[in-house]
Formats: sequence, C-alpha cells, structure tokens
Amino acid sequence: MKTLFLSFVLFSFTTDLISQKPNYTIVSRPLNSLYFNVLGDAALISINYDRLFILDPSFAISGKLGIGVNKELDICIFGDCDPSITFISIPHHITCNYGQGGHFVEFGVGGAYFLEHPTQAYLLYPILGYRYVPLKSGKLNFRVYVHYSYKGNSSLLIPFGFSLGLGF
Repeated sequence: MKTLFLSFVLFSFTTDLISQKPNYTIVSRPLNSLYFNVLGDAALISINYDRLFILDPSFAISGKLGIGVNKELDICIFGDCDPSITFISIPHHITCNYGQGGHFVEFGVGGAYFLEHPTQAYLLYPILGYRYVPLKSGKLNFRVYVHYSYKGNSSLLIPFGFSLGLGF
C-alpha cells in the first residue's frame, strides 16, 4: 500500500512539473548565420556556418563548422627559413552565449582539424568573446573573440579573431 501511495504522489508531482508552462517568451531571431572569419579559429580566413539553439531569452548554445586556409608562422633569426606550409583548416566550436537583446558574451571550446599539415592534425582551444546577433533575418551579425591553444603547435593559432556574417 505504501508503494502504491508513493507511486501516486510521485506521479502527481511529475505531471504538475511537466504541465507547467514557462513564464517567458523566446524572442524570434535568426538561428542560422553564415560568417566570413578573419584570423582566429586556426585559419587566416575562413567561411563558417553557425547555428544558435536558444534555450532562454538570455541564453543560447552555438555550434559552428567551417573551412579555411592557414599558413604556418616561421620566424627565422639566423639563416634561411624553410618555406612556410599552407594548409586547409576545418574550424568548429560549441559555445554558450549569455546576454540580452542582440548582445551576448560567448564562452566555450573550439577546435580545428588540419588537412595536409605534416606534424599537427588537430588543435583544441577555449574561446571567450562578444557576439552580436540581430533580432531580424537579413541583418549583419559579428563576433570578436580571443583564444589560446591547450596543447600542440601554438604557431598555428592566432590568439584573436573577427567574424562578420549574415543571419537567416
């Protein structure tokens, strides 16, 4: 009898929790963006697709995937330098975005997979930045951010970046 009573109480609490509606409305905004990225994300230039997953009016999660080109930084003090290696970078990230209106603080983790690089295949890095996301489709959005390498060849990673894109 105790088990039946306890099951009934737990069931009634869960149906009450499920049936409650949130007391906020999620602002409609463009969830997809196409960015042109300069520096940062282990690429000199890249084109990226970004998707926002809005969980709350002031909190969203972002996922990004792109393709870019990078060139290894060689600093030679004495003698001749080896030719710099140019390679393709596939940057990606998952970030949390916290803010109001269209202004968000962005923090998360990113990575880049390198094609045709002889010594480094992958680079992982934390991201901290500012993101502006317009409330209407067809408007410009942008990101400014900093990051550093957890491990690996840090000469492949420029520690800051700027993205300009279009939300749709």
